[in-house]
Amino acid sequence: MKSQMIFQKLKQKFKEKAPDWLFVPIQTLYWALHPKYPAIKVFPTRQGYWIAVWKGERLCVPSPRTAILSHFLESYKQVYGRYFWIEKDEIVLDVGAYVGSFSIAAARKAKKVLAIEPNPKNYTCLQANVSKFANVQTVRKGVWNSKKKLKLYLDPRYPVAHSVVIPPGDKFIEIEVDTLDNIASELGFDKPDFIKINIEGAELEALQGAEQVLKSAKKVVIDAHHVRDGGPTWRLVYQLLEAKGFKTCVAKETETVYAWKK
Repeated sequence: MKSQMIFQKLKQKFKEKAPDWLFVPIQTLYWALHPKYPAIKVFPTRQGYWIAVWKGERLCVPSPRTAILSHFLESYKQVYGRYFWIEKDEIVLDVGAYVGSFSIAAARKAKKVLAIEPNPKNYTCLQANVSKFANVQTVRKGVWNSKKKLKLYLDPRYPVAHSVVIPPGDKFIEIEVDTLDNIASELGFDKPDFIKINIEGAELEALQGAEQVLKSAKKVVIDAHHVRDGGPTWRLVYQLLEAKGFKTCVAKETETVYAWKK
C-alpha cells in the first residue's frame, strides 16, 4: 500500500512538472502498455495545439495533459449519464464545454446542442472537434448571473480548470459573460431538455441566471465539487434546484448533482 501511494505521488508530480516534450512520449507509451487503455497517439501542431488520434478519430486539445483518455474511454458519460441520459431529439445545453467531448456524445442523439466555452484556446479546439456535427452550435462566452466582463483565471497546466471564481494562478484574460437565459434565448435554445454544467466553481451564479431555462429542463447534471466559503458548492446547488421543483441526488464520491423532473 505504501509503495502504491509513493507511485501515485511520483506519477502526479511527473504529470505536473514534466515538460511537454517528455510528458507526451512517456504518457503515450504508458497507454500503449496498459491492458485497459487504448493506444492513443498524440502529436503537436504548428499552431500550438495537440491532436490525439485513436482508431481514426481525432481530438484537438490545448494541452496533452488532460481530457484525452477520458474522451476516448467516454468516462465523462459515466459521470453525466449515471442516472439518466439524453433521449432522441432533445435540446441540450453544454455549459463549460471545454473541447466538446460531452457535446459530441450529445450530438449523436439530441436534436440540437449548444456548446458554451469562454476560453479562446479551448474554444478553437471545441469548434474543430464538433465541426462535423451540423446540430451543434458553439458560443464563446462565460455563464454568470448578469451580463458583464470578468477575469478568467488561467490554470497554466490544466486548461480544463480555468475559473472566474477560484484563481489557480495570477494569469488571467478578460471574457464576456452573460446569463444562461440570455444566451439560450438569443440562439434559439430557450427550451432545453438536458443541461450539463461544469464551470469550475461558478455553478451558483450560473443557476441564478437560468430561471427560464430551468423551467423547461427535465434533466440537469452539475459538477459541484469546488470549495467556496468553506464548503463544496453541491450543498447549495442541490438546495437551489429542489426549491425550483427538481428531485435531486448527489454522488458524494464525485460531488456531482443530478436533478430531474417527472
